[in-house]
Amino acid sequence: MNLEYRKLTLDDFDAVAALDEMVEGELPNPERAAYWRDNAFEFDRSMAAFDEGQLVGQSMTYSLGISVPGGSIVPCAGISWIGVLPTHRRRGIMRAMMRWQIDDIHERGEPLAALYASQAPIYGRFGYGMSHFQEKWEIDADNSAFEHEPDPAGQIRFVEYEEAAATFKPVHEQAMRLFPGMVTRSDAFWTARLYDDGSVPSQPPKLFYVAYDAGAEIEGFAAYSIDNKWDDSLPRQVLTVKELIALSDRAYAGLWRFCLDVDLVSTVRAVRPPDEPLVWLLADQRAMKRDVADSMYLRVVDVPDALSACEYGTEDSMVIEVVDEFCPWNDGRFLLDAGPDGSACSPTTESPDVTMAARELGSLYLGGVNARSLHRAGRIEDHSGDGVARLDRMFRSTVSPWAHMAW
Repeated sequence: MNLEYRKLTLDDFDAVAALDEMVEGELPNPERAAYWRDNAFEFDRSMAAFDEGQLVGQSMTYSLGISVPGGSIVPCAGISWIGVLPTHRRRGIMRAMMRWQIDDIHERGEPLAALYASQAPIYGRFGYGMSHFQEKWEIDADNSAFEHEPDPAGQIRFVEYEEAAATFKPVHEQAMRLFPGMVTRSDAFWTARLYDDGSVPSQPPKLFYVAYDAGAEIEGFAAYSIDNKWDDSLPRQVLTVKELIALSDRAYAGLWRFCLDVDLVSTVRAVRPPDEPLVWLLADQRAMKRDVADSMYLRVVDVPDALSACEYGTEDSMVIEVVDEFCPWNDGRFLLDAGPDGSACSPTTESPDVTMAARELGSLYLGGVNARSLHRAGRIEDHSGDGVARLDRMFRSTVSPWAHMAW
């Protein structure tokens, strides 16, 4: 085997799409692949392996921003299009691509990297930690009455596809300041999000779009699809909420009430963060079935820059020792000072209060994972006796991260 590593070019893209479909187990969709090629694929941020001219492994990075606790938007590398042909696994190709990729991210000054993992165990060895959970909901619409009627001040109105992105963008941008883990969207990503997964841009989208209009401004929006099902002449349609973002409690309740009341719908499905209040709006909590799953995996590429960008739950100062073989510039001790005037993190030689691997720091970073749980699982060492408790108070977020599927 004579492997060559290089960046991908436009001429390689047919092979790129074919490899991606093969490793993901998807049917070919040339038009959708061409859309990503022409509008979003960052060839200068790609790395691929070729064996005698055949593409056998690939990876690509999107240039994104992610919201962090406190509302700042931090540069973040979005890892995508990654895979190795089944015929070439266990040959170090993935590690070589990840090595080039993380070095490139570091050189560009992006303190964070994120990905969605098709197989959970793969990326921990490269320092990626599961940053939070998500829930898959299935709601019995026929038994979804609210305990209290929502505030009638706003009005739900349908939005045409042509105006959806422009209408929804300001809401999304404001929501990023409220919910950690949300990711910036280019025009190309907005187009992709406003299409159903089976659609292509040359066809009419299979989604419906609604906005919560409070008069002075749009306070929220939703995008959903309907699966037309009937059982012995009775309607059993399934409404799937692809997006629902609200800036106020009244918009949140109003948008959910609308989705649950759509005619002929008996089941509503969605993927949401675990601390959302819908279950408490329902008069009958048993009308909602909830299945927990992992969500975004996060990698702290530059510890001082990443930790300095956040706001923390309490004022404190502590020394965190990070074990990071894959990124030696992170391997060491860092003094984190968190206070009302901002946060600062810098290397130190002081004795550590806690020690953890890079992936555990990635898990803690957005506030969606409990430090005490990681400590009890043997993933964080507590040297001072109260280090884990202090770590929990600092990193705890009052709002669960919400990394809705972004790329």
